[in-house]
Amino acid sequence: MLKRILTALFGLPLVFFLIHKGGLVLQGAVFICAMIGLNEIYSAMSKNKLRINVLGYLLSGAYIFILNNFTFKKFIIISSAFIIITLIFLVFDYKKINIIDCIIMLFGFFYVSFLLSFIILVRKQIYGEFFTWLIFISAWGCDTCAYFFGKIFGRKKLIPGLSPKKTVEGAIGGSLGATFLGFIYAFLISYFYKIKHNNFLLACVIICFVGSVLAQLGDLAASAIKRYNNLKDYGKIFPGHGGFLDRFDSVLFTGPVIYIFLYFMQKINILG
Repeated sequence: MLKRILTALFGLPLVFFLIHKGGLVLQGAVFICAMIGLNEIYSAMSKNKLRINVLGYLLSGAYIFILNNFTFKKFIIISSAFIIITLIFLVFDYKKINIIDCIIMLFGFFYVSFLLSFIILVRKQIYGEFFTWLIFISAWGCDTCAYFFGKIFGRKKLIPGLSPKKTVEGAIGGSLGATFLGFIYAFLISYFYKIKHNNFLLACVIICFVGSVLAQLGDLAASAIKRYNNLKDYGKIFPGHGGFLDRFDSVLFTGPVIYIFLYFMQKINILG
């Protein structure tokens, strides 16, 4: 537990700095995290280091590179090109790889790099610096509250086959705790920064509640992958937490959810 606290005390100021700076600094950090996450998922799902996984790293780098001037057309072009290149690679290296190896390579990109990129996309929105924090409040706030609620009130197991320690009471407490943290955060930001968004506080509360539910599903999805591959942790990069994916599995789900909610909230004028 002490290692987890010390890691958090070191990591939170770094996350604050990266979100505050945004731009190329945040983009570079997401790129590095994506490379680490890809290495973990490929190591977990591939028995051997395969040359085709290099394409996953290249695809991730190319995709993250275009995010400063992102268009759906560019994404389609890059994705289509890499799918074709992957299949060509399969033709010439068919003795060492198969279609499952290709699928794992592409899955790694979409699961790690694509989902992680929504941190950048949320940061690019209006008041993005403030909304980006909701990604981490939803994920890590829920995780922390669920841990303590589960310790105190936990009785009924949630999905013991995937995560034996998680309880229904902990899951409910995690979502309620993250929602409350979102309310406190929105109230303080509105007070000190005079946010002009209509219904900013309501939006943050809704986002944190929905984000906390998805965060827990993201955690369980990562656990399902680990169970299938007989792993306890993805790595050891964070003392007390495990690998990058062990700490960011829930963040991978909350980023896209928050981006989608911001988009639709603006469309229906919940946010002015």
